Amino acid sequence: MSTITKHFLTFLFFIPFLWSGTEGKIYAQTSSTFMRTFNAAGMNGGLSLSTTSDGGFVGTGQHGTSGAGSCDIYVYKVDACGHPEWFKVYGATGEDGGYSVQQTSDGGYIIAGLAALGAGGYDMTLIKLDALGTIQWSKVYGSGTDDMGLRATETADGGYILSGHLTGLGFGAEDLALIKTDALGNTIWIKIYGGAGSEWGNYVSE
Repeated sequence: MSTITKHFLTFLFFIPFLWSGTEGKIYAQTSSTFMRTFNAAGMNGGLSLSTTSDGGFVGTGQHGTSGAGSCDIYVYKVDACGHPEWFKVYGATGEDGGYSVQQTSDGGYIIAGLAALGAGGYDMTLIKLDALGTIQWSKVYGSGTDDMGLRATETADGGYILSGHLTGLGFGAEDLALIKTDALGNTIWIKIYGGAGSEWGNYVSE
């Protein structure tokens, strides 16, 4: 991802939005209840925004300057009025990024993304945070080339389901991958689906 030196986030009461990567803005499709704009150096893009049980919001994306590597995962939490509560950056020495974040039943958060520290290239990553954004555990899953985790959801058994893509293991260049884990991120099973081209798993739910 190319670095956007200024990143603007607009928090809206209604979740649907349109993302403009060129200008780094989120545009509402409906009337807003409030508007909050943030300008944080090094934030390359906001890739996921979801609601929390307290009426607030949690978001994730990619951070370019203040972490351990060339790009890192950031997660931020705001209250129901869009006021910041905390902002955290996570990453290794390579390029990492957060693609989705969801609140979990224990009040923490589960992140899906990519991390350059596992089997090779980029790997699918799954990160569990507590309610204040402290890492409880993190896992990587990879094929040895470039892979990516795009969505993670908690399942009824207390585990997680991660969707994204794995490269070079199935039918084509990039294939849709589903990974089922237990409550600590340990792999229970992996399924790969695809054709001769490229397929990505952008969303998954139980």
